[in-house]
Amino acid sequence: MTPLLVVSLAVAASAAAAPPETTREQAIERARRLVGEGKGIDEAALTVVAAVAVRFPDGGLGCPEKDRVYSPEVTPGWRVALRAGPQAFDVRVSRDRALVCPPRTTAKLRPEEVRAGLRLQRQAREHLAAALGVDPAAVRVRFMKPTTWPDAGLGCGPTGAAPGGESPTPGFRIELEHEGRTFSYHSDLEKAVPCPGP
Repeated sequence: MTPLLVVSLAVAASAAAAPPETTREQAIERARRLVGEGKGIDEAALTVVAAVAVRFPDGGLGCPEKDRVYSPEVTPGWRVALRAGPQAFDVRVSRDRALVCPPRTTAKLRPEEVRAGLRLQRQAREHLAAALGVDPAAVRVRFMKPTTWPDAGLGCGPTGAAPGGESPTPGFRIELEHEGRTFSYHSDLEKAVPCPGP
């Protein structure tokens, strides 16, 4: 049986018995259990850093394994960040899957940069929600990517910065979604701004 056929059958089977949409609390509980059992860590020792509703581009939940084929449809779910002491875990949860994503770019970030990224992501969601006149919970994070901008303009036009503003500026590119529309925000480590602006 080919891998593609196996995946197709698995997708069909899961669709036939699809459980209801996963809530934030259910996602956190599944993430804790997965890390606790898989890493041998007491679940009570796991701190929830963040739990964000996202739409993954496919069944790989934004964390594809080599030589695996995934269903191509957009998959709603949760990205749950857990911590136990110095250990950090990036857990992806959909209604029928949960996996711990191996450290990638975020592993190169210092703890204060990770905290800044989570704060900026929340700031961007709240800003967009206020601009659209909707609840922040209605705004989903499609992705957030650490980025070094060429200058203090954050890739959004002229900087207008004081001397020193021409130097590379670390930050994040944050893409949000509301009712099928996407919105891009750029940030340094202090503020997130819509890009392009109004």
